[in-house]
Amino acid sequence: MPKIFTIKWHPPPPSWIKLNSNGATRGAPGTTGVGGLFRNCRGVVKGCFIVPLSTTYAFVAEIKAAIYGIDKAYNFGWNKIWLESDSTYVEGSVS
Repeated sequence: MPKIFTIKWHPPPPSWIKLNSNGATRGAPGTTGVGGLFRNCRGVVKGCFIVPLSTTYAFVAEIKAAIYGIDKAYNFGWNKIWLESDSTYVEGSVS
């Protein structure tokens, strides 16, 4: 029997922007792309990005997605960023 998990998005504190980033590959290494979504404390989408990358590994794509998103947030003038990723590589790199 498959397990069913409830997943819920949690908003950032007021005046913060939440960045949900992700990187994906097809193969190891393989064709790679990264993307991210920026939302405010009310869940309103404030921006997004998708970027194709050169061939690489999934963990590299995840880290590049976070870095690209943080850079994009800086360019938008946002300095209170809550980064959320499903990658332990990203978590270990920024904590």
